[in-house]
Amino acid sequence: MCRGFLFLWQKKSLLFYSFLFFLFSANPIFSQFDNCAESFSLKKKESNINEQKICPDLLQKDLSELYDKIDEAHPNPFVFCSKKAWDEKYQLIVEECKKPKTFFEFSKLIASWLSLLQDSHTSLDPDLMLWEFKKHHYMFPFMLSRINKKFYAKHFINELIPHGNEILSINEFSADSLFNLSLCFAIKEGESYTAQQSYATYLMGFVYNLCNNFHYNDTIVIKHQDINGDTLTSILPSYSPRERKRYFNK
Repeated sequence: MCRGFLFLWQKKSLLFYSFLFFLFSANPIFSQFDNCAESFSLKKKESNINEQKICPDLLQKDLSELYDKIDEAHPNPFVFCSKKAWDEKYQLIVEECKKPKTFFEFSKLIASWLSLLQDSHTSLDPDLMLWEFKKHHYMFPFMLSRINKKFYAKHFINELIPHGNEILSINEFSADSLFNLSLCFAIKEGESYTAQQSYATYLMGFVYNLCNNFHYNDTIVIKHQDINGDTLTSILPSYSPRERKRYFNK
C-alpha cells in the first residue's frame, strides 16, 4: 500500500500551513512495467530520485490520495483558480503518470498542479524534502542572489566562490535554467510574481541538490565571472553530512 503525500494542516492565528512529504511505503504493488520500482522509499539512502523509475500504480495512488487530502483539508482552495481548471490539470497529470516517472519528474508535475491554487501554504517544498530525505547524503550547498536577471554568489562554503561573483553555470545547469526549474517549486500568493521569483532564487541550491546524487570525491564545476569581468572555472568538492555540520556550526 502506498502512503503517498502526508498532508498536514496546522492552525495558527487564523492562518493555515501545510507541509507535503512524499513517502512511498516499502510494500510492493504489482505493475505491468518491467523497468520501474514497485516499491519506493525516500528514507532509503540508496533510493535515486533522478534515475530510478517509479511504477505508474504507485504514482497514481499517491496522486489520488493527494487530491482527496486537499479536497478534505483545504478550507477554500478555489480562490485563484476554478474547480474546472484544477480538475483538468489533475487529469492531465493522471495521463502523464500512466508511464513510469522518477521521483523528481513526478515532483515537478505535482508542483505545477499545486501552483494553480496560488496560495503560499499549499506547496511541495524542496527545502523540506532535501533536509528530510537527503540529510545523510553528500551535498553541495550554496546560495545565490538575483539582480537584474543575473545571478551572483551569496554564500559558498569557505567563500571558494567569492561573494558577488556572477554565476554563469553549475555543472550542466546554466544559472537561468536552474532558476526556471526552481520557479516550478516556488510558492506563489495570488499574483505576487516578484515574491515568487525571490523565493525561486532562494530555492536554487536546494533544487540543485535534489537534482543530483553526490558521492565521495564527486566534484562540481562552476563557471563564474569576477568583478574585473574575467571568466573563471572553479572545481569544488561535494560535502559529507559531517563536513557540512562542522562548517555550519562554526
